Amino acid sequence: SVTFAVLNSGAIPHELVVVKSDLATDKLPQFEQKLVDEKQVQVISKTVPLDAGKKQELTTTLQPGKYILICNVASHYVSGMYSAFEVTGAAATDGY
Repeated sequence: SVTFAVLNSGAIPHELVVVKSDLATDKLPQFEQKLVDEKQVQVISKTVPLDAGKKQELTTTLQPGKYILICNVASHYVSGMYSAFEVTGAAATDGY
């Protein structure tokens, strides 16, 4: 389980979408070269679009694998609003 503390410190709406994918961060399938086609990728979780200054916590469970965080507001992904990370296993938190 992971919690993302999402804060839109920009001046326009943004969102956070967690995508599980082995593709390169800039190679996700797109719709009209403005949005990632969410029907063609594995969306794990996402926030609602957040207005400037708004924040939201997003808690989800991630299995081992490769993930990409994106903003899927029109033209934001193609402008470079993405970041990749990998989950390699669960950390033991109960002493076992």
